[in-house]
Amino acid sequence: MRPGFRSTPPNEKDRQSYNIKPVISKVYEFTGQCNEKGEECAKRIKWALRKVGIEARHIRGFSRIFVAEGEIPEPYAAGFKEIPSQPISEALGFDEHDITYLFGNGRGITPYDILRLEPYKCHSNVIDVVMYYENSEYRKKLKELLRPYLLNKKQLSIKYQKLKWLDDLRHGQGVKVALLSENALNRMLETIAKIKVGSYKSELGVSTLQIVNGDKLLKIGVDGAEYFAANLLSAIYFKAGCVPFYVELPMRLNAGDNDALRLHRALYIGVGIGRSESGYVKAAAVIMTGHGEILTYLHHDFRSNGKSMEFDENELKKFIEIIEGEVENFARRHGEPALLAVVRSRQFHESEWRSIKRPFSRFWLSLKSRGVPVLLMSWYDTKDYIGKGNAVQIGPKEVKGGIHGVWLLQLSKFKHAVQLSYYSTIKNPVLPATAYIYLRELDFTSLTKNRTKPAPVKYVHKYLKWLIRTYDRRNA
Repeated sequence: MRPGFRSTPPNEKDRQSYNIKPVISKVYEFTGQCNEKGEECAKRIKWALRKVGIEARHIRGFSRIFVAEGEIPEPYAAGFKEIPSQPISEALGFDEHDITYLFGNGRGITPYDILRLEPYKCHSNVIDVVMYYENSEYRKKLKELLRPYLLNKKQLSIKYQKLKWLDDLRHGQGVKVALLSENALNRMLETIAKIKVGSYKSELGVSTLQIVNGDKLLKIGVDGAEYFAANLLSAIYFKAGCVPFYVELPMRLNAGDNDALRLHRALYIGVGIGRSESGYVKAAAVIMTGHGEILTYLHHDFRSNGKSMEFDENELKKFIEIIEGEVENFARRHGEPALLAVVRSRQFHESEWRSIKRPFSRFWLSLKSRGVPVLLMSWYDTKDYIGKGNAVQIGPKEVKGGIHGVWLLQLSKFKHAVQLSYYSTIKNPVLPATAYIYLRELDFTSLTKNRTKPAPVKYVHKYLKWLIRTYDRRNA
């Protein structure tokens, strides 16, 4: 076995059981000669490394950049140059610990301060909430968990009601929380999915129904009570149309003409694609303001060739045309956004970067003439451990109309790094990584620090999940 590499790497449970420190993944640039070009060159290099026991993956779009677990040993190291990691605070000029949260009656250092402070902004002085429960044990447990934190929540008007029929969840105003058993969630999934999808049609642009697994609720102990209460209260405020808290980036980023200033005044479009068991494919989008308010959800059915989940140009054009009107409506009502960002969990191909602009050509040009930049950003989890609090920057390189680059980011509570790929008309490679950290903080439905999905992607995935379930059940 070659030094620094294992033929069968331990999984996460093995490492925890034996207190084994994870092997650091390192990023390398191949500096040798390669007769092939692009992806073919990358395949050849990976094949050559595998022959000598070294497993590596290449960064798509950067055919000479590879991520390997541990050091590449001699004599093979001579053909590679390491791209070193650095602390996120050095790479971006700040890190997650520098972020603060502004509430309606004070400033906090964590989103969990929603338990003691009021939401940053609400459309109504009174928020009606009905807690529907399937059995009285769920009601008793929920009251026990929330009691310490409701004393200062005068804005919330909470009523508990026995759930007799699922149809009760379709009617009435305000936010509804349904405490359902595991059995009910499985047995009546079709009806629940239809009700959940219907709840997205509210004028608030967000689902007003929160579903809680009552059996799991009963198992929450003292240690988890505070976390559950904070997450539920934040979600209730969000579903009522409130902004639970305002995410404040460090003051030093707000000086002069720093591009980070655009993030609060941006318009974000989260895009997701889902395939049902029957092969049906649906694309969905959520349009969100820079403060985290949902404007609307959109969806579109399309055909997919084979197993590919990529848009072809015709389908992409149809989908973008649906979004275009909503963006133009926003610009008419509120003025042009400081940044238009499209975010998804699968990497944009360069062909998509070109085609996503083509159907929008006149629209993009009109925005560009007013100085509105465009950012396409995709994110996904990796199995690479680059060290907590570290970042690796790959690129950027010039592409038509802007720059293309990749970041590996591992925040303090992440088990592994996330990979962030971007195309941007703003030639500032730090902006996409800053935007990812900012959008992650705007997830008002989950406040845990180990979450990796940025807000618009998280929301659109939840929406797609319910849409797909209604289709699968209807066509079973």
